[in-house]
Formats: sequence, C-alpha cells, structure tokens
Amino acid sequence: MKKLKWLKKKISFLKFCPKTKILCAGTEYGSIIFFDISTSTLMKTINGDGSRVLKLAFNNEGSVLCAGFEDGTIKILSIYNTSIFNVLANHNRPVLDSCFSEDEKIISGCLGGKIIILKDTSCENSEKKDIKFSKIFLLKKFLKIKNSKQSFAQILERLIFTKNPFMLIDFLDFFLKKDTAVFQKIFSQAIMRSDVTKLSFILKSLILWSQIKKEQSFVYRLIMMLLDNIKPKEILKIDFAILKGANRLIREWISNINRLQEQSLKISKN
Repeated sequence: MKKLKWLKKKISFLKFCPKTKILCAGTEYGSIIFFDISTSTLMKTINGDGSRVLKLAFNNEGSVLCAGFEDGTIKILSIYNTSIFNVLANHNRPVLDSCFSEDEKIISGCLGGKIIILKDTSCENSEKKDIKFSKIFLLKKFLKIKNSKQSFAQILERLIFTKNPFMLIDFLDFFLKKDTAVFQKIFSQAIMRSDVTKLSFILKSLILWSQIKKEQSFVYRLIMMLLDNIKPKEILKIDFAILKGANRLIREWISNINRLQEQSLKISKN
C-alpha cells in the first residue's frame, strides 16, 4: 500500500482513469492534482479559485477531464498537457454530476435541477439543453441515497453530516417553500437529534447565507425554529459568538417588521 504524502490539501473528490493510470484529486479550495499511479509521481497541481471541486469525470479515451465546481463552473482539462482549455459558467448552482456520453458529449447537472448537454469539449451547447430534473432526484444521486419515502429527512441528515453550508441552506429554502408543514416537522426532529457540533454548523450556515444573500426572511424563520427546538442545556454549549450573530439577525428582522408596520399605518392614515 502506498501513501500519497504530498496530498496535504483537503480532498473533496477523487477520480482514477484505468487507461492512462492517472489519478486526479479535486480539493476543497478548487485545486486539481494530477498523479501518475504507474510511476508514483506528482505530475502537476492546477491551483483553484476557492470553489470546491464536487465532480470529476474522464472521457472515454481518458484524454479529457471534466471538473464540476460548487460555484456552478465547469472546467475542461487536457490530460496530456495537464492544463485547462475551456471554462463553462452556465450553471448558477453547484454542479452535482457530470459525465461523457459515448459520442463525447459532456452532460452536467446542477442543484437547481438544470442539465446542460454540450456538443463536445469546445463547450458549445447541443440542441438538447436545459433539460429539467427534480432537485430531489439530483440531490439523492449526489448524496448516494436510495429511493425512500423519507427522502427529505435523509437528504437533510446527509447534508448536515457533509457540512456543506450552501447546499444545506439552498435545500432548506427549497423544502420550506415546497411543503411548509412537513418541513417544520422534519426540521424540528433533525434539530432535536443533532449534537452541539451539528447545531453550531446549521446556525453558522444560516448566518453566512444571510450575509451573502443579504435579506432572506426564511433564514430568520429557521433560526427561530432552531432556537425553539434546542434544549436549554444545549444552547449553553454553543459558542457565544455564534449565538450573538443569530441574535443580531433576529433583532434586525423584528426591527424591519416593526418599521414596515409603522409605514403601513402611516399610509392607511393618509
């Protein structure tokens, strides 16, 4: 057994090509590392731009690599000279899967349910594009969840476990809008089963999302639901800075509601 001691970066995805004997590793920060298994040597590292690699796929000949990223970008790389020769940014959600068809078309699907089929590595769109699949279908495939009546609960548990803040909050937003009653029940159950580490992660994810997306009313609702379902003893174990950030968001939300109510009253009086 060989240890790849040079792999000191956090690996998010691995893909091996039997034809070329090349192992490709995608990292948390978007770097792609090429390793020649036959000679046990590091070939090249292509530095990333901060977005996590979610998927790597070789074409049939093993000469081209397709990389999907969390920010929705797809990069096409040449194996022979280990360089990027095309970038596609049509997805605006995390790329959950990508592959090559037998006729060398590149097929990619993102969290939003959009699938893009590219004619070839030139990244030109084929006639079949924007095929819609359900977000649940894509998430189950990405998280390797088998068909079940408890799909929402399983996806939520798995996303909390994988600690992917953007995918978690995007799913919570989607789930809340799709079925509010079922969401409240499953979310409450998940919170009651979660330990302090998981609860802290969910709160930090909500705070981060609100800062990036600015005002998002559903974030405030989720924070309120989360705090309502946490046992008092568990709340005391959560880092004070996280609780302070959550409290600040709730106060901002209440302040905005009060301001809107005052404006509404003034308008009605006039």
